Amino acid sequence: MLLPFSVRRYARAQLILADAEGLFSEREILERYAFGIDTTGAGGAFSADEKLFHAERYGGKGLRTNGGGVRCGVDGDWLVKGVGCNQLLGENMNFWSAHGSLSLADAIGEALWAKLLQRALPFGAVRIPAVIATGAASWVRGPQGEKLATKGALLLRQATHRLGSFERAVYFRPDATAAPIALSDADRVRRAIAELPRLLPRPPALGQHAWADMDLSERLCAGLLEMARRFAAQLAAAAAKRIMHGAMVSSNIALDGRWLDLGSVTGLPRYGISRVFKTSFWNEYVRLMAGIKDVVFYIKKYTDPALLTRPQLLSGLEMSVKVFFYQELGFRLQLRAGFPEQALRKLSCHPAVAALGKLFVALAQAGTSVDVPAGPADPNAIGDYDFGAIAKILAGGADRACCEPRLRGAIGDPRLRRQVLEQYVEVAEMLRREAAGHGVDKLNFSRLCALNAMKSATDMHFFSRSALNAHVRAVIEREADERQLRQEFEALAAHLGDQADMVLADTAGYRCVVWRDGRLTVEFDAVRGRWLSVVGGARVARDWDAILGDACADFPAPAMRRYWGDDFLWSMP
Repeated sequence: MLLPFSVRRYARAQLILADAEGLFSEREILERYAFGIDTTGAGGAFSADEKLFHAERYGGKGLRTNGGGVRCGVDGDWLVKGVGCNQLLGENMNFWSAHGSLSLADAIGEALWAKLLQRALPFGAVRIPAVIATGAASWVRGPQGEKLATKGALLLRQATHRLGSFERAVYFRPDATAAPIALSDADRVRRAIAELPRLLPRPPALGQHAWADMDLSERLCAGLLEMARRFAAQLAAAAAKRIMHGAMVSSNIALDGRWLDLGSVTGLPRYGISRVFKTSFWNEYVRLMAGIKDVVFYIKKYTDPALLTRPQLLSGLEMSVKVFFYQELGFRLQLRAGFPEQALRKLSCHPAVAALGKLFVALAQAGTSVDVPAGPADPNAIGDYDFGAIAKILAGGADRACCEPRLRGAIGDPRLRRQVLEQYVEVAEMLRREAAGHGVDKLNFSRLCALNAMKSATDMHFFSRSALNAHVRAVIEREADERQLRQEFEALAAHLGDQADMVLADTAGYRCVVWRDGRLTVEFDAVRGRWLSVVGGARVARDWDAILGDACADFPAPAMRRYWGDDFLWSMP
């Protein structure tokens, strides 16, 4: 539900990032969305032009006395973040929850993560087509908690329905200075629940006609289950790739599974480092379970019993998130251990695959459930096992006799080491036979697994939130000219996108991308047993041994070896 409020045009707004092809021209972005409220006393930053934005009401945990998106304004299908404080501000909120502005550094960081998650996760992130420098100031917290002025920004994001859109903001108490709100929060949720059946995602196994013919109870049950499956698949893929949202509440995820409000997202160097976070990324799904339980409560409370004929179908739906999460996490960890997705997906219901998934989950999580003080001396040493190193050893071993000695340093317990090796070999052999039906021989299947697995051992320092934010702030402090800022950040977005394609993106078929640099992509094709260099639409194939050679324009072998480290060749069968 939306509430109108007045905004004024920023007089000196400039685009800093734009990815709006097929949506708007750059001129249209500024003409339609470069508006805000003067909450920092920068009256001279605005012109006399005015228009209406709309405040987005939603509920869920973490809002305190606010009633939704306090610093956001919706205009049609798009939302502008950082517009200033609107009438959803709650009483007694502190300055940092009430000033309503957005710093340019935070806007850039969020836009970069939206692009990365689109590559890394099955449902990606809500699209962010533009970041606008306002020409006015924003507030940030200094080292001692003091208020510091910095460059302000607006972030343009697709408007979407959040899970929190269907929950009460039970503690919402409008600030005394806010305009009166006619519609109560209870009535807002009652109206929202009436729209929920048409907004829930349709399960892929159901055709349009079957979906339309369901009664209300069946449709709500099927749609909520599909939503829960998407939430779980998204979080499991993120956890397997060591990506943490950091603020995963029902107001930060769309009904279709996409993430939003990405200012807390980070990549982690190891699985064990999760112990220094509250909540650990292993448990980010728990808050979504609570959100689904709340929504089911409101469905039962606000839906006409004559229409909701079988409310019992909705009971316990929130538990499906945990079930789906651990099923998908086991699958995703096997992908990170090198197995090709095409083969693994086909055999995912086999008991041996399920058993290996559970074992991998246990390895990755072992020793990560006990809290430790933040900032340990060696955060990479946290956790009982280095799953990335184990995965690389398993995938790189030509046979069991070769693997076992290498595993001794990674898994000290002989019984557990034997169990891991036996279960891995069993599943690998099943998948090898499946891949053989698609023209992949034994040697090239092993090479493909080894190449895939080396990605799980990457420390992902370039996706650390603190490191990325520090780099963005340094660029902003160094470059006073907005045109130069735009060039810098467009280059950074392209570079990080290349990194994500190499380290985080899933590769279809029996291929593995090992290099991406602008227009050049190098991948290993296991069907042909050759490297493929792709530049534009042109493809050049090379034999396996080319990786040992010197560089050429479309095959930078030395750079590839340096990037992946000494183990790049050691791990190859």
